[in-house]
Amino acid sequence: MQEREEPSTRGQILTAQQRPAEMEKHTRRRLSLAYVFRLLHRHGWRRLGPRPLHPQVQPAVEERFKKTPLRSSEKK
Repeated sequence: MQEREEPSTRGQILTAQQRPAEMEKHTRRRLSLAYVFRLLHRHGWRRLGPRPLHPQVQPAVEERFKKTPLRSSEKK
């Protein structure tokens, strides 16, 4: 019997919409999405999402800034 690899161990993002189907297999009962959300909240799980990007972001300017040494000791 092969071990089933969880999507989270492969680096994939799991969504709450996917969890009821997985949980229904184990409990053999129909579960609502609201129940799954309450269960996850009760166990300390929280929503994660990608960090937003500013609409005027300029990757070339950011890279140049990262490579520029800071000169905090310079006097004006």
